[in-house]
Amino acid sequence: MLNYQFKPFLTFLISTSLSFSCFGQDMLRLASDVWPPFTSEQGRLSISTNIVQEALRRSNRNTQITIVDLGVVATGIFNGTYDGSSAVWKISSTNEGLVFSIPYLQNQLLLVGKKGADVSAKSLDELENKKIGILGLGLMGTEINENPKVKFIRGKSDQENLRKLIEGELDYILVDALLIEYVRSFRNEEANQFVEIGENVLVRKPLHFALSDKVPNAKEIIAEFNLKVLEMIQDGTYNRILNVDRIVVDSDKDGVKEVVMVGNANGINPPNTGYDLSAFIKTKDKEYIIGGKKYKNWEEVPQSFKQPYRPEFIEGFSVLKFNF
Repeated sequence: MLNYQFKPFLTFLISTSLSFSCFGQDMLRLASDVWPPFTSEQGRLSISTNIVQEALRRSNRNTQITIVDLGVVATGIFNGTYDGSSAVWKISSTNEGLVFSIPYLQNQLLLVGKKGADVSAKSLDELENKKIGILGLGLMGTEINENPKVKFIRGKSDQENLRKLIEGELDYILVDALLIEYVRSFRNEEANQFVEIGENVLVRKPLHFALSDKVPNAKEIIAEFNLKVLEMIQDGTYNRILNVDRIVVDSDKDGVKEVVMVGNANGINPPNTGYDLSAFIKTKDKEYIIGGKKYKNWEEVPQSFKQPYRPEFIEGFSVLKFNF
């Protein structure tokens, strides 16, 4: 996952003679590093890539996405090898040279401990001197790099970190909320035997699609992308790409959360959980979207959509299972 905290020394990579002809006009050339399940090699689960490609496809724009090392992404965009990236964190006050989309996902890291552990921490500062496993890639923000109180230990995969947690080599691990959603859907009973999962988001990073400002019509492309993302959220495409039955979002920016569901087997009672894309919306009010149509409350939802709950996507979805 690309952490776009630009360094001044990179500016020399931008040649004053760089012309628009260096950048693809018919084909957007995008680059990302590997961070499953958000970005990965072709043929593997790559949620961010799939979202960006589908939104751009709806705008009649072709894409070519290349997986490269983390450092190559930034330099490649600056020197014109790539037009942008499908997965960018906007965490720096100096983001010159890029045009960013709205956040289309939220990387949200939750605390996971061994069975019986206290996972109630609301900030990393509460975990002083604890050994915490994180992924080796992507988590390069100030929360990690500039926190002297916590002992972060980088692992190669969430599975490796889980093994070390259960074997006592780590006190806690940080896991993305989307993976936790899969664990709860796949292996909830088994997970409850071995681990405790926190409810508080300890690290949150909005995820963007970004283009170099040297790309012709970059702002227009980004504006189209933003509209298509909202369309995809409302029509259930996000549910299918994320492989979750319910997502929670504020797609119309009115400050009220919307629970987007698919199919008819949504349950008899109003759902209280879902993969949350709504970030900082704190209201307890909820609206419901099914098949692209919004209902102001659960009572307005037609009875035909209130069949006993049955997972729509998760069944048979074998990617990213934890082995306990």
